[in-house]
Parts: sequence; structure tokens; C-alpha cells
Amino acid sequence: MALFFGFQLTRGPSFREEQRRVSTSWFLLKYGSLDDDGIRRYLRKKGVAPTDAAVADSRRLFDGLADGSLFIAPHDAALMSNAADLATEHGESFLARAWVVCRTQGAMPTCDEPIVIVSGPGQPRDERGGLEDAGVIVCPLAPTHVLAMFRADLAARLGLEGWREGRVHVDELDHVEDAEICREVLANTPMGL
Repeated sequence: MALFFGFQLTRGPSFREEQRRVSTSWFLLKYGSLDDDGIRRYLRKKGVAPTDAAVADSRRLFDGLADGSLFIAPHDAALMSNAADLATEHGESFLARAWVVCRTQGAMPTCDEPIVIVSGPGQPRDERGGLEDAGVIVCPLAPTHVLAMFRADLAARLGLEGWREGRVHVDELDHVEDAEICREVLANTPMGL
């Protein structure tokens, strides 16, 4: 199941968009602060004549990356290959969490991005959390069941024992918790699809 969840996390458009942002951010960190003289040195190092036109083209690239009108990213085929590689790694991170299967009060929605990473406590709610620091990771299993995977410190606070030995806990959501989970799942839906 953990490997399946890893593939669910890395198969969708959000993963590809995140990979594009990372590639662009890395390029900007490495080269974005180059002035025109720095661009000329870089072009020479790469065997490109540092003409005024080449420097201007490079400057337009940097400016487009900085303002978001351009991005640098691997081809979709490379992104898909990377997704498959990372699915195993991400799947292993799910095993480091306490799993609780919860019965819901009503029908649980799902979306094309079914693995919902919920930041907190202590994390900003307006940013997507990472797998290691997210308070809980949620995945709808059926219309009436959802899996919640809690970070170890939260599992201890909640009194979830035996999870490190593979115990899966069972619980039931109340109406408020049900509505909160539904909101998180719907908020995870990719925009514009």
C-alpha cells in the first residue's frame, strides 16, 4: 500500500509542476544574479561567443525565469521517470507514520491528487508541507473511509501505540472532522483541470 501511495503522490500534475518549479529555482539560484560581465564569462566557459546579442538573450531568459513567464524543466518523459524513482522513496516515508483508517459520516470526495499533505502543527497552512514535516497525510480509500497517516510526534500525542510494529488503528470521524477532511481533499484538487 505504501508503494501504491508513493505512485499516487508522484503521478499527477502537481508533482510535475513542483519539479518544474524546483528546476527553475535551482537555475535562478545558480545563475540568476549574474550581471552582464558574469554572463559573458559563463558564455565563454560554455564555448559560446559572448556577443551583445547572446548576452541580451541570456538576460531575457533570466528575467523571464524571475518573473515566471518562462521555466526550465526536464522533458515530460524525464519527469515521469523521476516520478517512478521517487515513488519508492516516498512510499517508504509513509511507513514511518502511524496509520489510522477512519470511517466517515458521509461520502468522502476524491480527486486526481488523492494524497493530501496537511501541514501543521507549527507549519504554515498557506504552504504545501513536505512528506517529512507534514502533520498528517490523508488519502480517501472509499466513499465511507479515509486513511490518515500521522507524523510520529503526533501519533505519540494521540496515544497511537504499536504502529511501529505495523498496527493499523481504526477510528470514526465526527461531523466536524469529516467536514475538515473533505475541505482538505477538495483544496488538493488541481486548479484548471
